[in-house]
Amino acid sequence: MLPILAVVSSVATEFSSENLKQWADYKHKFNKHYIGTEDSSRASTFFKNLESHETGKFIKNGVNQFSDLTKEEFLDKFTLINQPYPEDDEQFECPEKFNETITYPELPEIYKSEFDWRNPSKNHLNVVADLGAKNQASCGSCYAFSAVAAMEGNLCKQGAYDCDPDSPDLWQGISEQNVLDCGSYRDSEETRPWYSFGGCHGGWQANVFQYVYKTGGISHAVNYPYESGNSTAFDNGLNIGECRFEKENNAGFPDKNICGTVNKYGPVDQNTDLMKLALFEKGPLAVSLWVNGTWRDYESGLYTHEQAELDCNVDHTISHCVTVVGWGTWVNPVDSNDTRQYWIVKNSWGPTWGENGYIKMEMGYNSCGVEGNVQYANMMAPDVYEPESPTDSMSTEVPMTESSSFVSLISFGVLGLVLSLV
Repeated sequence: MLPILAVVSSVATEFSSENLKQWADYKHKFNKHYIGTEDSSRASTFFKNLESHETGKFIKNGVNQFSDLTKEEFLDKFTLINQPYPEDDEQFECPEKFNETITYPELPEIYKSEFDWRNPSKNHLNVVADLGAKNQASCGSCYAFSAVAAMEGNLCKQGAYDCDPDSPDLWQGISEQNVLDCGSYRDSEETRPWYSFGGCHGGWQANVFQYVYKTGGISHAVNYPYESGNSTAFDNGLNIGECRFEKENNAGFPDKNICGTVNKYGPVDQNTDLMKLALFEKGPLAVSLWVNGTWRDYESGLYTHEQAELDCNVDHTISHCVTVVGWGTWVNPVDSNDTRQYWIVKNSWGPTWGENGYIKMEMGYNSCGVEGNVQYANMMAPDVYEPESPTDSMSTEVPMTESSSFVSLISFGVLGLVLSLV
């Protein structure tokens, strides 16, 4: 008991009894354990963060698992700084340009104001095509989670698996660990038949789609659980394990088109109907953006374009990958004439962040880049189809170029940072 009393005593000299209870409740809720001077240091950071919460006009910021981290610690552990935007040639270019070779009908009027793959009553197929917010934890693997969510959503949309959370046969989804273990490599050290990504140090979603296509499949998560969220899980710089993919555990693979994009001519902020139509026809969309400012502390409400301008008022790059699963219409509670449409964006920081793991981002302004790098996967289920072997005519090859910016940094020793394309 003496060491515990000593810690309480050192913290008590700095904070009130009400503060101490709040700090104790926070640690209990988020399973935080600190000893000695680290406890008082973390408590100090926690209360400084609470005092400096930047609550926007229509959003509420709150306490989450990041509230005892400094801004610098948060950015170092959960974002990748200076990933190119617009994207460089180290991102695989999805071959399919949405609505170009196939012209889809216009969006039905009933869904123009609201659509949601989480709720069967709010989509045209009456299915659930989203498996909820997962947690990448202390690993820069947001790109893998975003890519996996798009692949899962496409398979769920097709009815290949039961994705209803109320079903006794609920599918547990695709393995992010499979992506990290089997697909990661440093292109400064070797060459593989797909564009590179760096384990817990970031990557692009399209490169993941290409990897799964090239290898003919990806594992069910239930047989290949996530481990890299523990920053010391593996004794190597990428924090990945040995590849243990087995064909018998194959959950699916992309068709010969692999993936598609709505961004052939740049961001779709001036044509959000195209992004809506892709979400309607293809399922959840993998997107990339810049995370800064109030994003860390977001709890609920509408993340407006005005707030995004405050948070991303720099010549920003890409620092996070997420998934768009629907859209909706927000009405100003004090001015009913002020209505705004928003994207329903799924994060990979677990359900304790945001609105059960999601954020509403205002549509039509490419806020922090959310409408500038949008992709989807064209998936096939293994019990229906066999993987098609790539042919020389397919434009899926890795170009003979210099190493990508983030992998080059890794090769020069920036392995101590846990970075992510979150």
